[in-house]
Amino acid sequence: AKIGSAFDFSVVNIDGSGSGIITLLTSTGWTLVGLMTVVATAGTAQLFRARKTGDATWTLYRVG
Repeated sequence: AKIGSAFDFSVVNIDGSGSGIITLLTSTGWTLVGLMTVVATAGTAQLFRARKTGDATWTLYRVG
């Protein structure tokens, strides 16, 4: 991917139990902006955007 390119993706929680919170984690080279969780309610979705910021770096945003 070229620097400056981005893609969006959604994470949908299908669990719905009180312990079903989803937390997004990344590896080296990533910067996280915003809350990286999806609440523990079945059918809840969160939109995220990953943007390439350098040769080996990305930023992940919680969009909605």
